[in-house]
Amino acid sequence: MVIDIEKIANESLAGKDMQAKIQKKQNKIQAQIEEKKTELTKKAQQLQEKKAKMPPAEFEEKANNLQNEIMVLDAKFQEDIEELQKKQQKASQVIVDKVKEIASQIASKKDANLVVASNSVFYSSSKIDITTDVVKKLDGDLKTVDID
Repeated sequence: MVIDIEKIANESLAGKDMQAKIQKKQNKIQAQIEEKKTELTKKAQQLQEKKAKMPPAEFEEKANNLQNEIMVLDAKFQEDIEELQKKQQKASQVIVDKVKEIASQIASKKDANLVVASNSVFYSSSKIDITTDVVKKLDGDLKTVDID
């Protein structure tokens, strides 16, 4: 028996739900970062405009502070992305675990001893592809996945 994991991820309700939730969180992170970048760009422009009116030491201190803010923002962005990736991996594992359980049940009913990922096989007959059956059962058993 063979199974198309990518198709399951893209077509099952749980897979679609996970992808939509991840995309929504990714968009939120990106929007927050863009907002903060815009704010820091304005600060940099204002600082540059005031440069001629302030002592060099004060300008350098403010420029360094601004640079530190940028580095903190970059670090926070990386941290948020890594956290989101961990959440995605955890949610994916929930789906994979359920797919394994379902594939095992289907294989048992069809007296099959082996289920392999279709991307690991050079050729297989569509008669032994259980992907559609797995998606149907998965959609009945697991419609959503928590990513928090």
